[in-house]
Amino acid sequence: MEISNSEEYKLLRSEMQNLKNCMTTYLGYVLGGSGLVFIGFYTIRNYELKFEIIAFISLLLSITVSMVLFIIFYKFNSHNRYAGYCKLLNQEQLCIENLELEKIDINSWEICIDRLRLSDFEDDPFQKLRSSLVNDKIISKEQEQKIVEISGINKQSDKHGFRRGLKIIFEIFIGNVQTKSWQFPLSVISVFLSLSAIYVSFSLYSMYMAYPVLNQEFVFSGTYLSIIVYFFLFLIFLSMWYAYIIKLYNLMCGSATVDAYCWKFLPIRYAFIKNKSSKIEYSLITLKDSIQIKSCC
Repeated sequence: MEISNSEEYKLLRSEMQNLKNCMTTYLGYVLGGSGLVFIGFYTIRNYELKFEIIAFISLLLSITVSMVLFIIFYKFNSHNRYAGYCKLLNQEQLCIENLELEKIDINSWEICIDRLRLSDFEDDPFQKLRSSLVNDKIISKEQEQKIVEISGINKQSDKHGFRRGLKIIFEIFIGNVQTKSWQFPLSVISVFLSLSAIYVSFSLYSMYMAYPVLNQEFVFSGTYLSIIVYFFLFLIFLSMWYAYIIKLYNLMCGSATVDAYCWKFLPIRYAFIKNKSSKIEYSLITLKDSIQIKSCC
């Protein structure tokens, strides 16, 4: 690694460790809280609560657990952005004539992350940046196309994310995940999915016991509002997990992997350095030969 990159690298690595610690803490809170909930259900089993109340409590708990996962996904993405940028810093080889590189401030994290957010909404300003990489022979034309596939408004690498995300979840539970990304998110997702499935299953069972629709003597009078509210909450739960499954695929195989962020940062970082000094010679050590951006599912 270039000496000029080491300070920024160490700072971002520290932030990555803080994110990992934070995610582990959240997971501990959820597991501990769920343990207390199960104890609570066991304690009140003799109080003859209505099945309807138990059904709503269980469903709300499943939604609450899933809402925590929303925060964790945000932190997963933040971790991958940091890791992708650090990977790029490790790959850079900089040379400048008649000047000391250490005297030029090339710390660009804040600027790069701002430009990266813009690329999610508008791709036109970045076409020229990518083309300059090809013109200066930093990357090949084929590699430029790979960057296009994972960036911009229409990310081709994220297509069919729900179906491919379901495949990843299936692979989690059979113990054969076909992805080269880091495995910690899969462990966290499997815990949250298991807890949510337990809560929802218990909720559906309780709702069935409260309103046994298969019973011919069942009368709906006075229960319409409860059923409508329950159905609405259940749709919220399904919608959340539909989004999470897509996010999981993007995180493990799509546009939010470490490698993908590394490639997305490259044109932005290169433009920043060249604007600092046109005399800087920029090259990559092994990145353009080692990283392949492709769908893994």
